[in-house]
Amino acid sequence: MIKTHNIDDMSRVSLDIPLNVKGAICDALIAFNRMEGAAEGLIWALTGLDFEDGKLLTGMDARPKSDLLRKLLDAKLEAVVHTPPPISWRLTGLASLAGAAN
Repeated sequence: MIKTHNIDDMSRVSLDIPLNVKGAICDALIAFNRMEGAAEGLIWALTGLDFEDGKLLTGMDARPKSDLLRKLLDAKLEAVVHTPPPISWRLTGLASLAGAAN
């Protein structure tokens, strides 16, 4: 049986977020933003695009951006070393973070 609660009484709901939780949320958002900026810069460098053209290419959510970066890195590394690159497994964390942020 599903138990329902009446939340019409807002006096029972706390809208305050503890300061340490606010700080942790801010730290996570800042870290994700920096990571996404670094991924964009790497995509632009790998494709030889400048800022204006690069923004056109990377103006997407974080998950497709991480997928694009992974494919570019795989292609570049394979061209250099002629073997499947080991970098993809390291970037799977980027994709999972992207899903959480989107």
